Amino acid sequence: MASIKLPIFLMTDFGLRDTYVGQMRAVIASAAPDSTIYDLTHQVPNFSIEEGAWLLSTMLAFLPDTSITLVIVDPGVGGSRRPIAIKSGDKVFIAPDNGLLSVLLADELRPPEPAIVSLPTTFPCVQIERSLKNQSSISSTFHGRDIFAPAAAFLASGGDFNSLGTPLKSLYALPSFEGTTISETEIAGFVIHVDHFGNLVTTIRSTEIVEDVFVQIEDYIITKQVNAFYEGALLEPVWYVHSSGYVGITMNSGNVADFLSVNYGDEVRLVRKRK
Repeated sequence: MASIKLPIFLMTDFGLRDTYVGQMRAVIASAAPDSTIYDLTHQVPNFSIEEGAWLLSTMLAFLPDTSITLVIVDPGVGGSRRPIAIKSGDKVFIAPDNGLLSVLLADELRPPEPAIVSLPTTFPCVQIERSLKNQSSISSTFHGRDIFAPAAAFLASGGDFNSLGTPLKSLYALPSFEGTTISETEIAGFVIHVDHFGNLVTTIRSTEIVEDVFVQIEDYIITKQVNAFYEGALLEPVWYVHSSGYVGITMNSGNVADFLSVNYGDEVRLVRKRK
């Protein structure tokens, strides 16, 4: 019987300077030589589970219907957090149970603060144990290579999802990425991502935008909204709807993060103009 040849997508905070990504790819290639491996990114900011979860959320609509996605941002590696795999339709997601995969859940299932939540039956989940049994030695600092990559290779070779380990009914979840209503005229969010160009992406959704608003970040007020980068004057901070569907801040041919001295986690407000 021919193997299923599921594509495997990798996302980590490992960077590309070391051989960590290469070791994972080598493990997968050895155990599932017919698999195809794609890199989503390996530049998730170090240890940033929340930003890693948001970045994963931007990929969900574009992953093939039948695929495996392995996400590792794991500052708790070697600790009590569980290695898990979750099915969403025919897509499988493998990650540490630290909040990364909470973006698979509908907003109403996610908690107001980080917490363990019950999983609906539509999301089969297992604690990965197969990799633990089949490895003679497992590094306490590199579960990506020794636990997660073998699990992905097993599935890519046609292995049964339920054979990975013990079924789970709960997940550690992060709050939804959305703005918080402060008053009738203000919605607060924060910078969730600074991209390669220095554009700022916030947690305020485009669906939260009303007419006649401006964006305030620190003491800087940005009144001009654009639809495309070139519409702003050179080196002028403007706001726009990012391709992910969230409010963003940018500037034409410049790095707005550096210009405003703003970074991940800084508060942003969407404010209705007074008439």
